Amino acid sequence: MGRFATLRLSGKLSVLVGVFLAGFLIFTIVAWGTLERVKVNGPLYHDIVRGKDLIADVLPPPEYVIESYLIALQLANTSDKQDQLELIERSKKLRAEYDDRRAFWVNELQPGPMARALAAAHAPAIEFFEVRDRELIPAVLAGETARAQAITQGALKRHYEAHRRAVDEVVRMSTADNISAESTARELLTSSTRWLFGIAGSIVLVVLWLAWLIVRSLVARLQRSSVALMSTATQISATSKEQQATVNNYTSSTAEVAAATKEISATSQELQSTLERVSKTAANAAELAENGRSGLQEMDGTMHQLSGATAAISSKLAVIREKANDINLVVTTITKVADQTNLLSVNAAIEAEKAGEYGLGFLVVAREIRRLADQSAVATLDIEQMVRQMQAAVSAGVMEMDKFSEQVRQGVQSVGQIGAQLGQIIEQTEGLSSSIESVNEGMRSQSQGAAQISDAMTQLTDGARQTAASLREFNSATESLRDVVADFRQEIA
Repeated sequence: MGRFATLRLSGKLSVLVGVFLAGFLIFTIVAWGTLERVKVNGPLYHDIVRGKDLIADVLPPPEYVIESYLIALQLANTSDKQDQLELIERSKKLRAEYDDRRAFWVNELQPGPMARALAAAHAPAIEFFEVRDRELIPAVLAGETARAQAITQGALKRHYEAHRRAVDEVVRMSTADNISAESTARELLTSSTRWLFGIAGSIVLVVLWLAWLIVRSLVARLQRSSVALMSTATQISATSKEQQATVNNYTSSTAEVAAATKEISATSQELQSTLERVSKTAANAAELAENGRSGLQEMDGTMHQLSGATAAISSKLAVIREKANDINLVVTTITKVADQTNLLSVNAAIEAEKAGEYGLGFLVVAREIRRLADQSAVATLDIEQMVRQMQAAVSAGVMEMDKFSEQVRQGVQSVGQIGAQLGQIIEQTEGLSSSIESVNEGMRSQSQGAAQISDAMTQLTDGARQTAASLREFNSATESLRDVVADFRQEIA
């Protein structure tokens, strides 16, 4: 039993089938042997039929000469020639039948008591036929009725009596043999039936015992598997809920980032408009400087306004830089969430494949989650690149704005000297125009980058919503899996 318990399920089933086939083979051999012995034309059947045929041949004729003796008595007591001829012809036929059946039984019977008993009955029968043919029939044909009657009451009767005694012994022995053969057949059938019932019962018991061992082993394995599957489903459910909470936070963060990027885009557009106005103002200032000193005061005010605008631009750029850093943190968090989601989806797919047909739906959900995680990872990479571009543009803008602010401060300080240095003011104004144009170009790039970031964050937000929806479906599938496993464990119990 110890070795049987260590076999695999296929080995146990092979042993079960082997035991069943071996028992069935033994059952078939015993049943076949019994049928071979008691079937029609079998050995026992042949012995019984042979005994009955022998009795049929000796009681009445042809092997019993009682009819021949009766015809002999009729011949001795009739004087009608026609009757005598018919009786003589009948006597000859009875002798031919006797000889024919005698030859059959000589070949049929094996040497033994029955053959000797039949031979003992044959000797007086031959003497009877010899006396009848040699003495009785001539006397009857000669009309010697008295002599014929004396022969029938003398030698014929003596030989007939001896033949009858021998025939009675043959009948007794044949009847005893038939009874013995029938008893042997009944005992054989009874014994074989008991053997067959015993073999069948043993086969059923052994097969049921082996089947019980197999079922017990299989149920134990299924119980262990169901416990492991339930634990895995619980763990996956907890993990998916954590992921759902993380994705919800991620969705909120992406919404905030999207709002910040929209604000950055609006600020950039506003700065761009301001710079365009500053550029026009600088052009007017240069024109006024060429026209004379009368426009110095207006130019001074414009320069102060420009200084305030550059300060606002610098603060906005600082805000943009901080938002970009926040975006980097969010992107890092999204990347981690995507990696964790991808890893969990792979683990879920492995566990679903282990669960077989019960985990097919769960496997589809795991694959969809992994696909969304991959899309999220790709989107975060795109966002990271855009943020880097935006940071580069912001850094360039900050540098330009610092440079521009310095130039504005110098311009403000030089306003008192404009009267004597109009040529320098014109040159500085031209340089300021080119600087403003550079800043304006940088702000255009920044505005475009902010718009791209806004679009990307919108896509990222949509992806986060889809991920959250997929996680809800994932949670639902996990709950369904747990219900299936619970039902499965109940079925096993």
